[in-house]
Amino acid sequence: MFIGIVSKPEHAKAHASALEADGHTVKILGSRPVEFPETLEALILRWQSSSHPGLDRARAWAKKNNVPLIHENGLTGIRAVLSKIQEKTVQTKLETRTETQTETHNTRLVAALLGGKIDGETRAALSGFASTPARLVLRCGEALEAEGCEIPNTRTFLEFYRRLFPQVEPCSEARLKWFVDAISDIRALPQAERDALRDAFVSGDNHGKGFFPTPLPPIVEGFKSRSSAFLAFYFCLLADLRIKRKSIATDAYRELTTSQCDPKAFKGFCEVFGLELDYVRPTIRSSVQQPVQQPVEATPSPSTLNVEATLRGVQDLLLDLAVRVEELQKTCADLAARPTIATPAEPAAPQETGLEECLLRLRSLGAAVTIQIGGSV
Repeated sequence: MFIGIVSKPEHAKAHASALEADGHTVKILGSRPVEFPETLEALILRWQSSSHPGLDRARAWAKKNNVPLIHENGLTGIRAVLSKIQEKTVQTKLETRTETQTETHNTRLVAALLGGKIDGETRAALSGFASTPARLVLRCGEALEAEGCEIPNTRTFLEFYRRLFPQVEPCSEARLKWFVDAISDIRALPQAERDALRDAFVSGDNHGKGFFPTPLPPIVEGFKSRSSAFLAFYFCLLADLRIKRKSIATDAYRELTTSQCDPKAFKGFCEVFGLELDYVRPTIRSSVQQPVQQPVEATPSPSTLNVEATLRGVQDLLLDLAVRVEELQKTCADLAARPTIATPAEPAAPQETGLEECLLRLRSLGAAVTIQIGGSV
């Protein structure tokens, strides 16, 4: 910094040398200065080593040229005040630069919205609005208001969104129109009325009071039969706030009309605006929520699975054996009723011949059977 010191030169040489070592440019002006450099960034008044007329002229010049004054005699106090001045200067420069950049961004955004080319910086700044077209409308509305431009129709916003994100399917024009109308309504309100609406709503959210100021503003009166307009308006009005209650919008609309918002509109608006809200307030049973124990399903071990498979196989074998026994009983009954038939070519076969056939059939079925007739097997 370029610093001037009002003091007798012989009393300020050590101060000047120390400040120059800190990186400042220092000029000793004497105890009775008459002229001051126009480029001074700070002026030190060592009042113990200066005349009253010289101090008066220094104060008048500093006030006229908006130069900060440092009323200190010692080096430690001078350095402390200089440090604060430097911090404030840097912060002011940053704020000025930010304001300038914001103005530039707004100008480029409005030009792109109204059909101009979308440059890389604007596209990068708006990349986060791909899944929240309603917030893109809100950002464009802020830029239009800052530039003093009228709000275009919904089709303009929709086409701008498609040019920004050609690979993303936009929301319906009808849904987007609610938000375009909302930013128009908000812009038409004086800043004091906007603040009153926000403050009342936040107070109702945090302290359980009414959500609306008294008397009820005309614009809120108009929302009594238009729940979609109400939701879009308050989503835009409270966009930069952290909502405490997840169902705050429906609670407020119930206070206004004693009825619920349209659930389909509520869900759709949450999606295009990027909010995670519940449609109905959850029931609060107690201040301490007990953990819910979920039933744990026992996972069968491999040995258990093998035993179950074996049992099923045994059951299948027993059923198959029962069927075979039933077939055996039927065969035996048929054999008992069958007469002995003799043919001319061969003598009549003894009764054991039919039994042998029965035995062969039973063995073909897989049964281990022994038939005993008259003591012979």
